[in-house]
Amino acid sequence: MSISAIFASAQNNALVITLTSGNKVSYTVTDNLTINVADGKFTIESANVTYAFEDIKKYTFEGASGITEVKPNAASVTAYPNPVADVLNVEFGANQAKVALMGLNGALVDAPVTYGNGSAQINLQGLPSGTYILKIGNETIKILKR
Repeated sequence: MSISAIFASAQNNALVITLTSGNKVSYTVTDNLTINVADGKFTIESANVTYAFEDIKKYTFEGASGITEVKPNAASVTAYPNPVADVLNVEFGANQAKVALMGLNGALVDAPVTYGNGSAQINLQGLPSGTYILKIGNETIKILKR
C-alpha cells in the first residue's frame, strides 16, 4: 500500500514516528510525502528510510491542519478491527486474493478463513494473544490479537 500526503503548506508539518523503544523520530515534510507499506516494512521514500512494522508503535502528522489529502492507492487492503479479539475482517477489493496469517517467525498459522466477494473473515478465537502478520497478495499488515 502506498500513502501520499499532500500538504497545503509545507511549513511546520512533520511526520513523527514513535518506535516501540520509546524513541521518537521526526521528518520535516516538504511538498509531497510518500510512505510505502509492504512486506513488513514502512518506508519513507523522500527520506530513504525504512522501519520494520514491529519497531513502530505509532505514527502521526503534526501540523496536520495543512494536509489537503491522504489516500491509499487503489490496491489497498484493510483489516479490522485491529487489535482483534475473535474475528478479523479483511477487504481487498474486486480481485480475489489468497489470505495468509503468519507468526513473527514467518510460520503459517492455522486459522479458519471464510472468503466473500473481495473480502475474507479470519477466525482468531483459538490463537494466543500476540502479534501476527497478515499477507494478502503482495501486501502485509501487522495484526494484534488480544
